[in-house]
Amino acid sequence: MFFATDIKSATQFLEGLRKTIEGSQIAYREHRISVTASFGLTNWQSNDSFESLVNRADKAVYEAKDNGRNQIKINA
Repeated sequence: MFFATDIKSATQFLEGLRKTIEGSQIAYREHRISVTASFGLTNWQSNDSFESLVNRADKAVYEAKDNGRNQIKINA
């Protein structure tokens, strides 16, 4: 998913989404499952291709997961 906004606004949006997900539980049969989300965020650079943009965002999300999950990482 791509949004045309600045990094600060995107980070604020994703932080709200992350907190909402973190505060939710999924009911499955007799179980309640807690979930979290990690996000990778980057910005468009003038020399970017679609692939380079997605690769930076992908790298950022894996950094978030490797650093404990449930967080946002920015790879600008």
